[in-house]
Amino acid sequence: MSPTTQPLIYAELLSNIRQISVIVALDAPCDASTKAELSADGRQFILHHDGDTFTLNLPGQAVLIQPQKPILGNKELSWRIPIAGQASRASIEDAQSNEAPWSAKELSEDAEFACRICAAVILKKGTIKVWKDLPSENWAEMMEFWHCHKPDVPAEEANGSNGHGHVHHDQTAANKGYGASSKFIASKAIGLIDLTTFLLTSNDCTNIEPSTQDPASVICKACHRNIGRDDPQSDGIRLFKWSLTLLSSHPPSFNNPSLASLLSSQCLSSSQATGVSKLVLSPRTLFGGTPSASTPGPMLVWVLKSALYFCAGTFSLSSAPGTSSTSPKLAMKVFWKSISMDDARSLLDGGTAEELLLPDEILVEIGRVLRDSACCLPPSARKFKEWDVGLLDRYQPSH
Repeated sequence: MSPTTQPLIYAELLSNIRQISVIVALDAPCDASTKAELSADGRQFILHHDGDTFTLNLPGQAVLIQPQKPILGNKELSWRIPIAGQASRASIEDAQSNEAPWSAKELSEDAEFACRICAAVILKKGTIKVWKDLPSENWAEMMEFWHCHKPDVPAEEANGSNGHGHVHHDQTAANKGYGASSKFIASKAIGLIDLTTFLLTSNDCTNIEPSTQDPASVICKACHRNIGRDDPQSDGIRLFKWSLTLLSSHPPSFNNPSLASLLSSQCLSSSQATGVSKLVLSPRTLFGGTPSASTPGPMLVWVLKSALYFCAGTFSLSSAPGTSSTSPKLAMKVFWKSISMDDARSLLDGGTAEELLLPDEILVEIGRVLRDSACCLPPSARKFKEWDVGLLDRYQPSH
């Protein structure tokens, strides 16, 4: 095999049609030596090309068939292989659920967090006695909608302490605590958790201070990296999960959840709450900070598939005979592109997209993550018209 030949093999589980799509991208056209086969257990795809053999684990068990011989001269080869058996319950639940790293059930009083950049301790062990998950976004609005449209209560059941046979709407909403004006207040020794942040009191944290450039931003005292923001409505601060590392004996993937896994949870939550699959990612400095020449522009993300399982491998000469040990990954497939502020405002005003405000450096990092993720895809699948195509990791809690 030529030293420059590095085949890329991408396999995606198409659960709705019970098939596995396999695409192979070659640097050199295939020849008479190029053929594909499956392992005896149907869990691996094996490619023979130019005297070498490359093996990729599949994102599902395939029916044992002989894949068709590719057309000579092609550089991109594709197969559709039927799935054997039924999808596991765990895989179905992972795809349908929307869990983010570091939920209340995964944390304890011993949880200790540090700045992901410089390792300065931000939240000491034992400071938080209780961790609680916050309801999903739009929770208050949905509860108020339910209250306004619930069935009429019979008169005999409506008689309350006022003795007048009716209950004032504003009193009920206030007493129930789920009106649109409802809010959650940060409390000492209690950690409130949403998909991407921790809501805490500033006194429970160490090594933090307001940013001199943007007082609403919270930075690490040691390295001056943006790690959160002030939340005056909740009388606390929100620390970004992507800026923290959990000091524990857990695997690195749990101690340092990826930005992609956090963003995908936020995108899915927004889509489920609003029914809108497009999200405008805007730099926070345009809404309260001080924009500069380096301030990134907005980005439009369109959720194409909220959940898919895939395996991918790029094989170089040094890995021959190439074998990928990659386990199936759960991901979200998105279309994305940079847009102007005018386009962003038009989308938001028209109700065709939701907005997520992010620190400038995180918006830049998301662009890098999406560009890098395209390397897993065959060249023909990296663009769709004016859109770039990317993959965002989905979080898979341990079962």
